Amino acid sequence: MVESIQTRRDDIIGFRMDGTTSEADMKPVLIKLKEKLRSHKKLRLYVEYVDTDGFSMDTLLEDLKYNFGYLDHFFEKAAVITVKDWLKQASQFSNSMAGIRLKSFHFSEADKASQWIEE
Repeated sequence: MVESIQTRRDDIIGFRMDGTTSEADMKPVLIKLKEKLRSHKKLRLYVEYVDTDGFSMDTLLEDLKYNFGYLDHFFEKAAVITVKDWLKQASQFSNSMAGIRLKSFHFSEADKASQWIEE
């Protein structure tokens, strides 16, 4: 399941991934990203990665790359909030998003992550 998270800035797209996530679940997120890119040169991502059985960070990154190409042309900053293998997921995300300021946070630091992505 993928659900949108309301953010305080229009150039930040936030979403939570939990449980089994399909390509169809990601479609609304990708549409929203494309819509926001019409009014913003670069976007910021706030991703809460809960317990994605059957969905890996690799799949998310491949979806983003397929739809947007070079990610650093469209994204300037990303915050990844997770508890499940969070160090592994953060380094995986970081390697794929070279050129983008990225920080990973444990769920206990969600307020800190929100503050950082808005700076």
